[in-house]
Amino acid sequence: AALASLCSTLDKCLAEREAVPQLFSDTLQLVHYLDRDEFAARYVEWELSLLSELGFGLDLTSCAATGEVDDLIYVSPRSAQAVSRDAGTPYRDKLLKLPDFINGGTNPNHADILDGLRLTGYFLDRYVFQPHNQPLPGARERFIHLMCREAEKNLPYLERDWQGAISFWLRLDPVVDLPPTYVDPVHITQRGWNDGALWVDFPREETPRSFRLGTFPDLISWNPDNRKLEALPKNQRPLVEVKDPPFARDQWTHVTFTFSGLNSEKGKMHSGLYINGQLQGEAAVKGTKLTWDPSQVGIMLGLNYVGYLDELAIFDRSLNASEIQYLYQLKHGIRSAMKDDQ
Repeated sequence: AALASLCSTLDKCLAEREAVPQLFSDTLQLVHYLDRDEFAARYVEWELSLLSELGFGLDLTSCAATGEVDDLIYVSPRSAQAVSRDAGTPYRDKLLKLPDFINGGTNPNHADILDGLRLTGYFLDRYVFQPHNQPLPGARERFIHLMCREAEKNLPYLERDWQGAISFWLRLDPVVDLPPTYVDPVHITQRGWNDGALWVDFPREETPRSFRLGTFPDLISWNPDNRKLEALPKNQRPLVEVKDPPFARDQWTHVTFTFSGLNSEKGKMHSGLYINGQLQGEAAVKGTKLTWDPSQVGIMLGLNYVGYLDELAIFDRSLNASEIQYLYQLKHGIRSAMKDDQ
């Protein structure tokens, strides 16, 4: 999806046979980031380079209203120039957000990435595609949709007594298909992998590749001393690991994980990982607080993942073993279990 977006955007933006050596170099560098966690941020920076190459570069060095060079957090859609916090706050509903990583900040979260893509997408649309009565490339929209869905519209988060379950199918050979890095078929977070996050992953550089479930409350809640995960006793890690899981290229494998006790006063969070309807392991840790702003949380699918993923379903309560077995045995998929009005 990422390569399709990149190629489709280049195809529609550049004149045939026109030499663009700097953009060529930037594009090659971007491709080298395809299997790295920072690819999405580098993609935003690449689109900024593309705009500059086309003669529509943004001025993000100083405030359009005051000339200030610090605390630049907005961009004017009219002038394509940065705007400072103080100057822009009264007009923030009319301005585009300028994520910090574009001006040298680090560790962008999913909201920063989406803000960056909205920024570049706005100016690509305004300056490049609208004048020719064309929409933004469909491949770009699909890439953004696949990379990160908004949790606010899809995940029933609760500030008290939150529980839930997530079900999906995978088809791949982890040893043959996956790159030698962390691979997350599903990753949901606002901040980081160990600070208010739900995910499943294949750890890097293992043969055979194991499969893990991470259900992490706020870091300060479950690991107040911020000790390394490996240094903690296993019964204090919000982690379930399955050695040599039964994934294969020629068959679909059903995965469900459950969680309960988040944001509760009972003192413990519980989670469980099921593969093909069978419980593989459970975790229970002290510390239950998971504080999210749902508008800033991303549901990221297929981070570094090479394989098939189908029928992702998010439930607003935890499921028991018989319900998970029922999902696994459905012959016509999860839609066959839904009512007509759902």
